Amino acid sequence: GPVLLELSGAAARAPSPPLPPPGAAAPGGPDRRALAEAVRHLAAARRPVLIAGLEATDADACAALRRLAEALGCP
Repeated sequence: GPVLLELSGAAARAPSPPLPPPGAAAPGGPDRRALAEAVRHLAAARRPVLIAGLEATDADACAALRRLAEALGCP
């Protein structure tokens, strides 16, 4: 069914570790099993919707997001 991920105000304001520089891989790389599961869920979605934050305005991120939206058939 539908899924919404929302952070509480306290969680959103909590300190977090520094982010890697733009374009840098996350330490340790992606969890391949979790990534494969996410891909299966996205591919099975009947009416997928992507909501992107301001970071998606980066030219590389925007192009990649557009390709993903087209591949998934998002509006």
